[in-house]
Parts: sequence; structure tokens; C-alpha cells
Amino acid sequence: MGNSFGISASLVKQCMNGEVRTKGDDCQLVCIAQEDYWRIFNHVEKNMHKVEEEGEIVMVKEHRELDRSGTCKGHIVIRGTPERLIMHLVEEPLVVDPTYIEDFLLTYRTFLSSPMQVGNKLLEWFKVDNLRDTVTRIVLLWVNNHFNDFEGNPSMTQFLEDFEKLLDEAKMNGHLRLLNMASAAKAKLRQVMLQKANRDSTLPFSLLGGSERGFGIFIDNVNEDSKATEAGLKRGDQIIEINGQNFENISYSKAMDILRNNTHLSLTVKTNIFVFKELQNCVRQDKKNGAPQFPKFHEKKGNRFSIAELPGDMELPTGSKSHKKMKAHTVSAGRNRIRKMLEKTRFSILPPKPFSQSPDLNTIEHAFHLLKKRLKAERPTNKQQLKVAAVKAWQSISREATQNLSFENMGSRLQAVIDCKGFSSKY
Repeated sequence: MGNSFGISASLVKQCMNGEVRTKGDDCQLVCIAQEDYWRIFNHVEKNMHKVEEEGEIVMVKEHRELDRSGTCKGHIVIRGTPERLIMHLVEEPLVVDPTYIEDFLLTYRTFLSSPMQVGNKLLEWFKVDNLRDTVTRIVLLWVNNHFNDFEGNPSMTQFLEDFEKLLDEAKMNGHLRLLNMASAAKAKLRQVMLQKANRDSTLPFSLLGGSERGFGIFIDNVNEDSKATEAGLKRGDQIIEINGQNFENISYSKAMDILRNNTHLSLTVKTNIFVFKELQNCVRQDKKNGAPQFPKFHEKKGNRFSIAELPGDMELPTGSKSHKKMKAHTVSAGRNRIRKMLEKTRFSILPPKPFSQSPDLNTIEHAFHLLKKRLKAERPTNKQQLKVAAVKAWQSISREATQNLSFENMGSRLQAVIDCKGFSSKY
């Protein structure tokens, strides 16, 4: 009690009056007898191993049993300087202290001012061949168990980009895929609220992507010290929707129009840094090539001009045979030319088939039909509502409702399809 904190345990009888105040109402207190308290502390003191560097204690370990059998024993870290605790991450703690890395990632916020103190060391150690695998395991564990450390911190997002680049350069493709999968699975949807003074106000961030490139809409850059930065918007965020409007398959120009024409912006975003990197590579490739490259098709000379040979300023007289020939390029004529061309090659053409039916015999389709009926009654208006409604509807389908969908009556289903000659049956 009181001033006894930090004082070595003693068997001398002590009487104290004091008051304990807790920060919450649901706290639990453990009372330990003085004799037990003294025995525990003396036992620990005997099993302690202190690590000294330049005359100073930098780490304290305790020799204890690692399993219930008592056959496996080792030195477990119980305290140390921040620098020494970081260094211990790559000192093969998995052999002696199997939970050290996870314990460190769970508690480092209490003794480090920034996670980049760890991140910079990991990037440095990755370049050492015998530490590379250990560093990769640490980062994968960090991303998988504590992804929130990366989502709200631009410097940690940059750390992930740098680490991904190192994995790519080292050709550790398996680990790179694991990192991408963990990042995508752990990223959570975030709400960002922004207010513009008027419609003509410039946006505090820039965009990249769009359906015309085959990507979603991403935040390319955020102005420093802007309201968007304060709200948590950062580079590499994918915009899922704005003001309830889906942005996952929208063109760049339409996305910009929505952003310009609204003063109140409610953005739903998600960290998707690795798809963002893929988008950046695509943009760089387009700039390098000058413009998107289209394939060039060539035919025999004398038949018609190829794209490469056709002069840009060439005009054909309207009354010429060539003009009439070009006008006759209908869909059916095009198909016939393709057929003749394929006949001269090694490709074989399947003969035309008579009209036939393709009945659904998979019983899961009937289960999906029940699901769709329930979803129709819910009438969701956006993607998130659809997800919630789909789970609710699926869970509401009873065992009795699916009883007739079992494989026990598959023989009857097949016979009904045969009788109906492939058309709709009672099933």
C-alpha cells in the first residue's frame, strides 16, 4: 500500500492505513499474504539473469519453466531498455521465448514514442541475409494481428510500401502474396467526413484510377496540415463510396464531378496499398509508352489496307468500287471472312448445334432462389445493407425449407428433365 510500491519484500510486520482509488467500477483486487509475497519475490530474484552493457543493466531475464512438465526451461525477458527490447526481436526468441514477438507488438506502445522506431530497424535488418526470414515473420505477424497500427499512420503505410518493394527485389513472391492477402483481409472500412466552403473550393487531395483503367478510385496524395489529413485520409486509401454512392466501379471524370458538386462529403474508405501500387505501375507504364497501345491487324496485300499501311489523309471517292466494297462490310460478311480465314489455318470450327436447353440440376441454385426471394423483401439500397441482408436472409432459411433440395430425390429430378425434354420441370 502507498509507499511500499517498489520496496523489496520483507517479513517484517507492517501496518498501514490507506485508500485505493480505481479508474473504473469493474476493477478486481487480488490480496496476497505477506509470507507468499516474500517467497515469490525471493524465488524470482534467485532465478533472474541481468544483461549488462558498458556497466549498465539493459535487460533482465527470468529463468522459468516453459511447459507444465518442467522439462523445458529458458530465460524469459521481463524488462529492458527500449533499444535492447527491439534488438531482442531478431535474437532467435522463438526458440526460448515463443511469445516474445507477439508480447512486444502488443505492448511496445507503452515504451516507444513511434512504431517507426521498430519499422526502421526491420527495414535495416532485412538487408542482412541471415535475418531476412525472421524480419519477414515479424512483419507478417504485425500486419495480421495489429493492422490498425498501419491504417491510421501515413509513415507506417509508407513502411509497408518499402517492405513490399524489398520483398519484390528479393524475389520472395510467396511472402509477398501472404503480405498482400493479410493486408486486404485485415483492412477495415473507415468513415471520413469533410466539409467544403463551397462547390468551387479546391479539394485537399488528389485522385488516381477509374473504371477506364480497370481500377477503383484511390487517394493519390493528401495536402499536409489539411482537414483531410486530420480526418485520417491518406495516400493509398480506396474510396468505396461517397454520400452513399458506390465508387468501386466508376470513371475518373464522374468521380471528380461528384466530389466537385458536393460541399458535404461522407467518404467510406479502405486501405488497399498494394492494389494502389499496381495502379501506379500501370500509370507509369502508360506514360512510358506515350499512350495505350492497340494491336495492329494485317491482311494480304491487294485485299484491303492494313492499319499500318493506310495513310491517315487518304480519301476514297464515293462512287468507287472500293467504297461500295467497304459499305458491304456487314456483321454477317465479317463472320464469313473470319470463317474462311480460320479454315486456312490449323484451327477447326465446330459445326452449328441444334437449339437445346440447359436445365439447372444443381440443388444449390434452388437454395439461392429462396435467398433471393428473402432479399427482395428486404430491399437493400447499398452494398453494405446488401451484405447484412444477405447474411440475415441466409440464416433465416430453415432446415425444413431445404429438405426437398437434398440429393435423395436427384433421380426424380433427372427423370423429370428427360420427360420435359430439357424444358422447365416441377422442380
